[in-house]
Amino acid sequence: MYWTFFPQNSNIENTNMLYIINTFQALVDTIIPRTPLLAQEYGLIQYYGALDADIDQYMIISLQNLFVPSAGYAVEILDTAARLVYTEGYENNPQTDEISFSNIPPEKRLQALEFLLMASTFPASYPGIFMDYSDLVLYIYGYLNRSTMFGYYSEWFGYGNTRLLPPEQRLLEFYPFSWEQIDYPGPSLGYHALRNTT
Repeated sequence: MYWTFFPQNSNIENTNMLYIINTFQALVDTIIPRTPLLAQEYGLIQYYGALDADIDQYMIISLQNLFVPSAGYAVEILDTAARLVYTEGYENNPQTDEISFSNIPPEKRLQALEFLLMASTFPASYPGIFMDYSDLVLYIYGYLNRSTMFGYYSEWFGYGNTRLLPPEQRLLEFYPFSWEQIDYPGPSLGYHALRNTT
């Protein structure tokens, strides 16, 4: 179970959690995939992607701690967008009920994410999740993109075994590999001008 500020119903959460995890793993792998070609050119450190840094966990915790727990809602939006990709001219697939964001190829996931960006212009015949809450859909779209990047380049992975604990109980156990990828030296011990240099 993931830590959250909000009370949780463990029966409901445990039933849906594997599905939610699979969806967020697909999402973060689509936004920041592993890059074997970069690793060949620049070294093994450039191989790793968001799945290697457990950014799916970061995303679930972040969404569950918004003003309203929203991980399940985000999954519903992503699944609906994935089905629309297959029914709105991208593909002709009559079995859309079996389609979910996590079981389509990465290039189709990108199309589904692009679909969310157009939520405010959808025709009235689209599912209510888009029509009734188009502003929220756009917010979730932006949040999914920004937070995946933020989580990847933050200290999240460096919290190691403590990362799923409440924030005040997390400890930086090691520097995340994403910091090494971009030559980030780590947290500063204070403003350079105020440090004792002697």
